[in-house]
Amino acid sequence: MKFTMIFLTVACLNVAANGFSQHVTFSGKNVSFDKVLDAVRKQTGYRIWYRTADLVSAKPVSIEANEQPLLQFLDDVFRNQPLKYVIESKTINIYPAETPTHKDTSLVSRILITAPPSAPPVTGRVLNKEGQPLEGASIRIRGSKKGISADVQGRFTIDANPGDELVISYSGYSPKVIKVTSADNFPAIVLDISDSKLDEVQIIAYGKSSSRLLTGNVSTVKAADIEKSPVNNVLMAMQGRVPGIFIEQSSGFSGASMKVRIQGQNSISNGNEPLYIVDGVPYPAKLTGTINNIQGYEGGSPLSFINPSDIESVSVLKDADATSIYGSRAANGAILITTKKGKAGKSSVDVRFQEGVGRVARKMKMLNTRQYLNMRWQAIKNDGVDVNSAPFNAPEWQPSFFDLLVWDTTRYTDWQKELLDNAARYTEAGITFSGGNKNTTYLFGGNYHRESSVQVGSFPDQRASIHFNVSNTSNDQRLKLNFSGAYLKDNNQLPTYDLTVYALTMIPNAPALYNANGDLNWEYHNGVSTFANPLSSTFYNYTVKTENLIGNASIGYQLFDGLIVKADLGYSDLKSNELTLYPKKGIEPTYEPSYIRASIYGNGYLKTWSVEPQVAYEYAKGKSSLDAFAGMTFQKIIGYRQAFKGWGYASDEVMEDILAASQTQFLQSAGWVYAYNAVFGRLNYNYDNKYLVSLSARTDGSSRFGAENKFHNFASIAGAWIFSGEKFMDKLGFLSFGKLRASYGTTGSDQIGDYRYLSLYNNINSEVPYQSGSTGLIPAGLSNPYLQWETTRKLQFGLDLGFINDRLLLNLNYNHNRSSNQLLGYVLPPTTGFYDISANFPAVVQNTGWEIVLTTTNVKSKNLNWTTSFNITLPRNKLVAFNDIENSSYASHLMIGRSVNISRYSKLIGVNPVTGDYEFLDKDGKATSVLGYEPENRPVIKDTDPKFYGGLENTITYKGFQLSFLFSFSSKVQENFIFGSSSTGIPGAFFGFSGNQPASILEAWEKSGDVTKIQKFSQGFYVLPGANVSNSAYLAVLNSDKANTNLMYARLRNLSLSWQFPEKLMKKAHFQNARVFIQGQNLLTFVKNYYGMDPETGIGALPPLRVITMGVNIVL
Repeated sequence: MKFTMIFLTVACLNVAANGFSQHVTFSGKNVSFDKVLDAVRKQTGYRIWYRTADLVSAKPVSIEANEQPLLQFLDDVFRNQPLKYVIESKTINIYPAETPTHKDTSLVSRILITAPPSAPPVTGRVLNKEGQPLEGASIRIRGSKKGISADVQGRFTIDANPGDELVISYSGYSPKVIKVTSADNFPAIVLDISDSKLDEVQIIAYGKSSSRLLTGNVSTVKAADIEKSPVNNVLMAMQGRVPGIFIEQSSGFSGASMKVRIQGQNSISNGNEPLYIVDGVPYPAKLTGTINNIQGYEGGSPLSFINPSDIESVSVLKDADATSIYGSRAANGAILITTKKGKAGKSSVDVRFQEGVGRVARKMKMLNTRQYLNMRWQAIKNDGVDVNSAPFNAPEWQPSFFDLLVWDTTRYTDWQKELLDNAARYTEAGITFSGGNKNTTYLFGGNYHRESSVQVGSFPDQRASIHFNVSNTSNDQRLKLNFSGAYLKDNNQLPTYDLTVYALTMIPNAPALYNANGDLNWEYHNGVSTFANPLSSTFYNYTVKTENLIGNASIGYQLFDGLIVKADLGYSDLKSNELTLYPKKGIEPTYEPSYIRASIYGNGYLKTWSVEPQVAYEYAKGKSSLDAFAGMTFQKIIGYRQAFKGWGYASDEVMEDILAASQTQFLQSAGWVYAYNAVFGRLNYNYDNKYLVSLSARTDGSSRFGAENKFHNFASIAGAWIFSGEKFMDKLGFLSFGKLRASYGTTGSDQIGDYRYLSLYNNINSEVPYQSGSTGLIPAGLSNPYLQWETTRKLQFGLDLGFINDRLLLNLNYNHNRSSNQLLGYVLPPTTGFYDISANFPAVVQNTGWEIVLTTTNVKSKNLNWTTSFNITLPRNKLVAFNDIENSSYASHLMIGRSVNISRYSKLIGVNPVTGDYEFLDKDGKATSVLGYEPENRPVIKDTDPKFYGGLENTITYKGFQLSFLFSFSSKVQENFIFGSSSTGIPGAFFGFSGNQPASILEAWEKSGDVTKIQKFSQGFYVLPGANVSNSAYLAVLNSDKANTNLMYARLRNLSLSWQFPEKLMKKAHFQNARVFIQGQNLLTFVKNYYGMDPETGIGALPPLRVITMGVNIVL
């Protein structure tokens, strides 16, 4: 009997010891007693029983415990408390201290009466290699329905039996399988970063996923790729890296506008920009510029005011499944920008510095002085002009021959070198502080960027920015708070004129820019200036000062396991102040007495606020998992812009102050408010990680429509089948992954501007005729209360394949999108007093396209790794329907069956060997050199959309060295400089200081019988019949099929070489990480049969600069 009792006691002790081997981690001072109990419940799974009245007398607790056994932790907590506890099974019972319980209060007795279940819960912690917790990691028991997610500290508790296998997985990491033995605690389960790109984290709308489990079409650019590019706009770092998105830079000036199209152009004329979301906050796609400037259409790119080094990732959402949750705002796709966040662990200081130069990468071969003068004299001969005879020897004709008779005919200047060969200096410095603990993480950073221009003059762009993020999680892991914000201030000084045109057109023997005294040279002859010095324009400065503020607050609370309520609050404020000065100091002295100084002032802002309450629910059972998400959007955008003009200043120094002007004029003023509300929901279902279904629905409301049409419903459905998980695929060992995807959905557009459904009026400040001199309002726009939403239907199919353990990944996507009920301007008869009225047209625009991505891991070893990524997009845009188009105002530039971006060109036959003039095919099929402007005389129609675009990137890593180079390529229709351009004028003419031509025109017609591609030289004087014909022919050839050609070009978009310090050296220096690097952007361009500065920006704009920088990055 004694032996039996001893045996039972020892057995109970052993079983109870396993049950009480639960551990608790908790720290805090003067923490309320009930919060400590709640932490015990969360970490151990034990139930806690007590009466509320009994806890009133409980004292605050101060304790530091790290992986402390449960009984020891409870003893420390209840020490000096007016309470005591008794554990029964999996319940902790709490009583007042004086309450009698069991007679025997020894440990043995307590254990005997609290025998736990036969299978103790398993606890553990999931970490990465750096020891950072992986919040949200999935822990499942293989073959059962049990599963749980790790908390913010990476901890988990799950009921499991010895012999069970735990499958631990986390997006972007390789899963790990652990077998449960007698041990029930795994203090550190370390997951390795997955080598497969299929497991990389993908930021999607309102959440995260992985490429493996995506049902939609999403592409992501990571911070590592962005940091390779010395750019001030993240869009430039995306060129060539992302399929399905066409990005084009308008010029090489800092802050220049960017053309962005995701899967083509849906709308014929309105709002084709994508939706930008920065940390959950909607961000403007356009600026409110009030003064015309050289930054391109829409006055620059808003993305220039987000520091690229603050960005963690950029996700491009393309199909209906990926974008429909954003509703009509994402009808043209969405670009999600996620900024960097702090991480729990050791505090770090990240210091970055780089310095470099930018130069014009591509120059044109122009005529030298001898060639130019030969061209001029040949033109004079062809025109039958004698410069020494009447009327051409008269004073009024002399300016037409300054280059021949007045200026030095032995002088030669390479004006491209003279005007565009400055070195644009690039400087960037930044510092970031980050760190945190299990509950709170933080990141604070600052950045300074400065770059100048290659043009003559001082035109710096200086910007400073700060960025912060703070996240906090309560001890019980239920409450989560996140605050992030960024502020950037930019001062960009730009010339009012792009000297690129001057650099190409100035004649080679033009006078020097400066005289012997260092002043601007005007080359006087007989007391009259003969030279319009182009540097005078550099004194006319345009300055824009921009401030950009973005703030986001997010609060979430877990009501119970699986159910979270959340609210996102966002605010952005983008404001600018513009100033253009026209001082006297750049004026030719003879005009100074009569010159009136003038300034133009402009300012504007765009303020956006948004509130999005949300609720999310996750449920997992067996092989099934379900997550549901619903929310509402309340968004308002307030915009304003105005401009004034002042003149009559006493001196150049006071021109920045409009109060110093003797006269002022109000130029424009506009204000608007845009309100947008929505209700949305999404449901995702996953069965066995093989069968995926996603449903979403949304109701949008817009203030841009009348009462009857303010709201519209949109929805999408998507599915994916990971067929590589099926048993019948086991025999195909070479195929490691295979997934089929499909999605269909509807979305819409309200991008027509505000108040178009209302009658609009403008103030008039002048007296109204026949109204007794009164002022008032004047109609400015007709109302159309029947305006409706433009609608887009998107269909997409996708195939994802992985071969040889995912070392070769192939991604294929086909999209078929149709946009109908187009919102356009309906041109009205002049008798109405209005030009047009906004209306819906029965037109349908179709965008189809193939996106192909091939990623390979060519070499993978301990010291050497080499990966290659290739992508190509084959888009096609087509107008498939437009009822009664022939009777509309769009008949001249739209055609059913062709792209909405078409241009009509004349058909060039060649040069008439007798007359020496270009000949074209007219509407009657006859050859002529004088062509009318009717559309019928322009029979050649070309789509100006790119036929294809893409990129090829290689990354090679050897020990501490990394070499990466990216080529981008594209096909487009571009004006070719082979015949000259409208900027240069007809070859043979002279205009003040311009008239030079590309070297391609040298083989021109000289005499009857010559067979050439270039017509005879002529001055283009309209008073001469022959010259008049030549001039007409020249104007026609510039708009001909041969002058606007399909180009294919490739560019070494980016090259980056870095070296990471050896581990031993970093330890000695107490560095966490350190590397030096050299980077280049737009290094080489390859194009065939193109005469122009750059195939991307064309002839008349400063091309993208070749930038080379060197830098260092140290993490302390």
